Amino acid sequence: MVAAYDKAAGMSFSRTGAIYPFVENSSIHGILVGVSSGGRIRLPTGDIVWRVDDRPFRTLRAADNPPGAAGTVASPDDPAMKQLIEQQMKLVAAATATSTVAAGALATEMLQEMLGGKGLVYRAAAASVSYGLPDGQRGAVGQYTKDGLRPYPLDASFREGLAACGIAVE
Repeated sequence: MVAAYDKAAGMSFSRTGAIYPFVENSSIHGILVGVSSGGRIRLPTGDIVWRVDDRPFRTLRAADNPPGAAGTVASPDDPAMKQLIEQQMKLVAAATATSTVAAGALATEMLQEMLGGKGLVYRAAAASVSYGLPDGQRGAVGQYTKDGLRPYPLDASFREGLAACGIAVE
């Protein structure tokens, strides 16, 4: 699940339109847990429905992403206008984010849940309607294998990947 990025290979290990789980140790935000879009053309991920084993699912909201490295826009002196601009920038950032992540205590909690679990499933929240006639996408979670959709395994290779990336686990 945790892959080292190779500049020479680029994003050849992923597909445009697919979303991939990741755990990252950010020098700015600490542990980040979430999903990122793949391929050479990265698409917005939107909100994510995430579940480990048979635990209750949780929703990661793109609007709750920690602030990125993008520059900020100078705001006028009027506090109301400054607040409006900040809200609009947050909406634009959420709508265009190519990753949806949790940081801080929530990320640590999710990582501990993953370390104690056996399988991870997730999907874009918008991939299935929340009411009305079912569309069949609600159950389309996991990774595609020759045997069909299966949860992402949270086995010894997951711990090995974390260790290779310098992410300490207790």
